[in-house]
Amino acid sequence: MLNMAYSTHKEQRIDDSKQIFNDTADNLEIQKISSLDEIESIRSIWQQMQAKESHPQINADIDSYLSAVKSATEQVRPHIILVKQNGMPVSMLIGYIQTSHLKCKLGRKIVFKPSLKTFNVIYGGILGNPSENIRDSIFGVLFKSLRNGETDVIHFNHLEIHSELYQAARYKPSALCRGYFPKVEIHWSMPVPRNIEEFFRNCSKKQRQNLKRYARNLEKKFPGQVRMVTYSKENEVEQAIKTASQISFQTYQRSFNGGIIDNDRTRSLFNTAAKKGWFRMHILYIADEPCAFRYRLKYKGTYFAEAIGYLPKWKHLKIGHVLFVKVIEEICKDTDIQRLDFGFGDGDHKQWGKMNSRQEASIYIFALRFYPVLVNLVFSLTAGITLLIRYCVTKSGIFNSVQHYRREKALGKRNTAS
Repeated sequence: MLNMAYSTHKEQRIDDSKQIFNDTADNLEIQKISSLDEIESIRSIWQQMQAKESHPQINADIDSYLSAVKSATEQVRPHIILVKQNGMPVSMLIGYIQTSHLKCKLGRKIVFKPSLKTFNVIYGGILGNPSENIRDSIFGVLFKSLRNGETDVIHFNHLEIHSELYQAARYKPSALCRGYFPKVEIHWSMPVPRNIEEFFRNCSKKQRQNLKRYARNLEKKFPGQVRMVTYSKENEVEQAIKTASQISFQTYQRSFNGGIIDNDRTRSLFNTAAKKGWFRMHILYIADEPCAFRYRLKYKGTYFAEAIGYLPKWKHLKIGHVLFVKVIEEICKDTDIQRLDFGFGDGDHKQWGKMNSRQEASIYIFALRFYPVLVNLVFSLTAGITLLIRYCVTKSGIFNSVQHYRREKALGKRNTAS
């Protein structure tokens, strides 16, 4: 018989009315929290636990989380798992339950989009360092939610592939329930240089020459007309959204549902960030025309990259590179920032300077019922074929050309639509 959970002989007592699970063998108490009022009741615990993380993620900040949940365009139910041992908080899983569509794609083409009740564990939403027995108890609660129909699938958002939690989520579920062929992505970060000269020294000779030449050429073509404006205050949010969304509308990212969109959700998230002092929108102006933006969040010593974009007509002048250097120069002057987090992807700017990287991948665990298992079969099959195609394209040396073609095609569609 296939097991959905870890093998365990531990005695557990469950009080479903209070959503509290007690593991008497290890003096564990596991509480499920599913309302905004309950979240507020553990605010101090949440904040104290996140403060102990070596690199706290802004997604897992309680106010950032609440803002995202409240501004969600689809129905979202908070879902937090808090673990206490001997009465002391030791671990927490932060996420939400949402009925959403899981996209089964061959390359970029969606071939199947089933609707599933999903427990999404947000990025950075695993606080504490759960030991093996604590992981066992947490997974026991997760698997119970799959068995009783509360959820159809559990989604761990980008776990470091060498972590014990990743290995547990990847291999402990039964063969029919585990997700296969997770897409491994590189997460880039960089310690903040003391000044712009140090940043350039950490670049290769060719990179250094190119970056300086791009800035000189732009200044030469538009003398005294190139400037960067940083928006960070609450009364600047509206202008920042309006300007960045106008630029973003003309980028290829918008064709892939990326970039900045001027709507109520964006406004809510940006206003929350500005109130907390996190918000930074850098916009490059040429002759008073906004032509490129970089949206960042400053949080607990880290500068998080959120979105970028530039007007295609300025592409030949490398304005994205010019703005990047100007942002780095400004950050070097901020002594509160120790680290730059560039997120995922393979952009050129992620190869500059003294970069660090780690490999991360998202994990899915499906319920042992007919429909979720069927979805897993299709999802894993399409993911495997897509990885094979990507591998062949990369080995053939035409990956960058394919990426360029795809982006140019997306831009062409946007220009036609506008």
